[in-house]
Amino acid sequence: MEELKPCPFCGGEAWQEVNSKKAWTRCAQCGATTAGFQDFHNTDGSIIDRRVMAAGAWNRRAAPENKALTNFGSITS
Repeated sequence: MEELKPCPFCGGEAWQEVNSKKAWTRCAQCGATTAGFQDFHNTDGSIIDRRVMAAGAWNRRAAPENKALTNFGSITS
């Protein structure tokens, strides 16, 4: 399983909570959390573990904001 990144909101340490049906990742400092994930059964018979999906959701970050493709100053002058 991949290592959990720090919380995207406060930088706190993340940990996973797992029960017999679901797993989710939570920040120990501010309480931010992912949705609960269940094991996913693929059509080929393989299973994606709920802990892997919760870690992937936690570690996914939004892409940096794109910069404008035009130079507004040269258009208005």
